[in-house]
Amino acid sequence: MKKVSILFLSALALSLGSCGSDDNGNPTGTDASIVGKWTYSKVGTGNLLIDYPDHEEGCAKDYVELTANGVFNDVDYDSFNSPCEVFTDTGTYIKNGNTLTVSYEGNQVETADILLLTATELKIQGEDGEIILFTRQ
Repeated sequence: MKKVSILFLSALALSLGSCGSDDNGNPTGTDASIVGKWTYSKVGTGNLLIDYPDHEEGCAKDYVELTANGVFNDVDYDSFNSPCEVFTDTGTYIKNGNTLTVSYEGNQVETADILLLTATELKIQGEDGEIILFTRQ
């Protein structure tokens, strides 16, 4: 769960940034909204992204929800105690230019850069270099 939260913060930070480009030179879509539900899709470094490995089999897919009032919810499904048990980490986010700052409850703060933001995809890169690709639900 902690790893998923760290991945989410890195991804969120990147997704709230503005103008940029992906590897194909396509604009990030500055008029695309970050607000909504974003499903974890792929993760990796550089150009090597693999399918997100932490979705619990038989459960809904893990996702991040970003609200218009600056609140985020990182939702993770696991079957530790019961099938498809839901775990949610909550916090706030602030976008300042190309930087997204995410603050979890408990004062954990992370920043990220946005690599791609369109109506259907969000690609971010965390401080550790890890890239996360989300798809809009």
